[in-house]
Amino acid sequence: MNKAKNEAVIKVFTKVFGSVEAVPVESESGVSQQPMSDDEAIKGAINRAKQALYKVGEAEYGIGLEGTAYENEYGMFVGGWVAVVDRKGTTGIGASGKVLLPKAVADRLKKGEELRPVIYSLSESWNLPKEELDDLRSFGTLGILTKGLYTRINEFEEATKCALARIISREKYEK
Repeated sequence: MNKAKNEAVIKVFTKVFGSVEAVPVESESGVSQQPMSDDEAIKGAINRAKQALYKVGEAEYGIGLEGTAYENEYGMFVGGWVAVVDRKGTTGIGASGKVLLPKAVADRLKKGEELRPVIYSLSESWNLPKEELDDLRSFGTLGILTKGLYTRINEFEEATKCALARIISREKYEK
């Protein structure tokens, strides 16, 4: 039900399929509120996509989107995953680019906090412009950290394009 996620999906699907009708639906990820691994985020995106497909009876595709923060030896990164499921059961999965989180944010996520509240709590010390904070769900943490070069909309557009590979190039995956 997120405006940025919906905008990203509609933009990509319109580019690929022409005129589309999008019906956003509430769905449960079945994973933690703040996924802390790619595996968990992918599982959440697939769960959401399957629910979306079957909640809208006539839908050709279900799309699920899930953000993640995950740590490796270089630090903690944030990004997004998208799953696209069609009526035949084909599932496409795609990822966005990833951005390194500041240590102060990563430390708080490791303690179990969620990303958005952490960013809100740091907004004053980071001197965030009011418009970025007011539109955090669209601008996103990535938009804040990249100073608008790579927003949450960009993040999920990219992941949606990648997820569609399995759908639009089906024949290459079936050989």
